[in-house]
Amino acid sequence: MVTTDASGLSAHHVADSKAMKRRSAELFCLSFLALFLELMVIRWAPAVVRLIAYYANLILISSFLGLGVGAILGKKRRSLFAWLPTLVLINVVWLLIAHFITLPSTASESRFYTPNPQFVRYLSLVGIFVFNAGMFIPLGQRIGAIFEELPPLLAYSWDLGGSLGGTLCFGIFSLNHFSPTLGMGLVAIAITLLAARREWIRSIVILLLALTGVYFSVSPKAIWSPYYYIVVVLQGDKHGSTPVSEPQPSLQTMQDPPIYDVRVNHYFLQSDGTFDPNRYSPENRPRILDARLQYDLPYVLARNHRKVLMLGAGGGTDTQIAVLNGAEQVDAVEIDPVLVKLSNRFNASRIYEDPRVHVHVEDARAFLRRSSGGYDMVVFGFLDSQTLFSSMSNIRLDGYIYTVQSMQFRLSAFER
Repeated sequence: MVTTDASGLSAHHVADSKAMKRRSAELFCLSFLALFLELMVIRWAPAVVRLIAYYANLILISSFLGLGVGAILGKKRRSLFAWLPTLVLINVVWLLIAHFITLPSTASESRFYTPNPQFVRYLSLVGIFVFNAGMFIPLGQRIGAIFEELPPLLAYSWDLGGSLGGTLCFGIFSLNHFSPTLGMGLVAIAITLLAARREWIRSIVILLLALTGVYFSVSPKAIWSPYYYIVVVLQGDKHGSTPVSEPQPSLQTMQDPPIYDVRVNHYFLQSDGTFDPNRYSPENRPRILDARLQYDLPYVLARNHRKVLMLGAGGGTDTQIAVLNGAEQVDAVEIDPVLVKLSNRFNASRIYEDPRVHVHVEDARAFLRRSSGGYDMVVFGFLDSQTLFSSMSNIRLDGYIYTVQSMQFRLSAFER
């Protein structure tokens, strides 16, 4: 005998409907977690192991591999999800170990040279790939198991929705000063809620250990931009061992102001400081004039530079040099808003507050496409220079901007 409710639906059908909704919601949460965790590791890992910044796809490929292997194992009765907290902890610990090991280098990546045994370096790199992939296997298995239980179109819809939700959430999270500790905290909460209740205590203990490792993996004085792990140090601190949080008082008015170095993912990116010789005492003035020789060269070669476009303006050194050489208008384009904010705090020139300078926080290609042109000079900074090339390279062919199309835009900028 089959019982029915007031609407005529069988109790069995109602139970199946509730179970399907529950599994659909679980699939959404799992897909959300998988994408958020993947993006968070891609974002955080280069701040721990600097070489990953040059091979960012290493984490992406291993994450996809882990999800794929897990999906293949989706039909297995034995669930691996209870192992996820342990695998997260192992991955965090291995990244911390790899932090102290210089990874494989070649002649073109000589900044990574090391006296350590080559086998250890390669083992560390392989370990990062394997342990990161392993962390995603339980997620992939559980997603695959739910796919087997739901109608294909419904499963794909919830999976896609969760993936998009995780991506959008991470985008907002990254724009609002990304913190890996907070990110791992959110991941830990999600994993605990998805785990069986009998596993909660064990999961919480293990994930707290992982969270502690993440917290101590980076400097507490670090600044997170949408693109970089950033520390600011006084010029001369070559290893970035003493980050500073605030500039010296009266930085904009003092004589012989300090120059601060901005380091991203453990490496020097740019200096924030004035190159106006009038701000320095006679004994320090020659040092400043020598340092700006390379920046002055374009203005010596091209006498007409009333209106200048600066692509990849960074902390404003190139922009200030243009103004010091007589530029009447400078459009400074910089994609990273945090680098602009740091310049306003740590750059003694406060160049971005100069009325002759117009700051545009956006992608250089997008700016070129909508620019009205009419520039006397277009200066290319080191765009994306922390992505593929080491500091030992004499030529920095940065991704995307040095293309035929980009150069065509550059030429048209003079003609408009």
